Amino acid sequence: MRRFALAVACLLSPLSAQAQFSTGAEVAPLLEVTRPNWIALREYDGKDWLYVTQLMTMRCGLSSIKLELNGNPPVEWPLIPCHRDLPTPHVFLDTDPPPAQSLPLNTVQTLTVIVTLDDGTVMAHSYDRAGMMMP
Repeated sequence: MRRFALAVACLLSPLSAQAQFSTGAEVAPLLEVTRPNWIALREYDGKDWLYVTQLMTMRCGLSSIKLELNGNPPVEWPLIPCHRDLPTPHVFLDTDPPPAQSLPLNTVQTLTVIVTLDDGTVMAHSYDRAGMMMP
């Protein structure tokens, strides 16, 4: 219930009325309340599909996304360009790479996501396979 109240407060704050969610200060409260949903995993066509769609919608306020797969050293996930010349800079264009990657089936067992905001703030969240599986 506290997370819901915080999310509503963020969405109704005066800042969000003008916000384009294009800075770390604007996306940080949303990232905080949505940590469990930063990524998603699904089994499809005999592969693990890892999605970072939610993080990519907030990419204009991020400087990096790193993933630690199964305890291995972190690997940087390339950020889709922020389209600051458009009214909604976080829009996905047809020419942007998809916010997903396929891996061999059952590769993803644990995952730690490390997000660095444009102001240098670092946020992280860890998942086990069951906690990131899409229904």
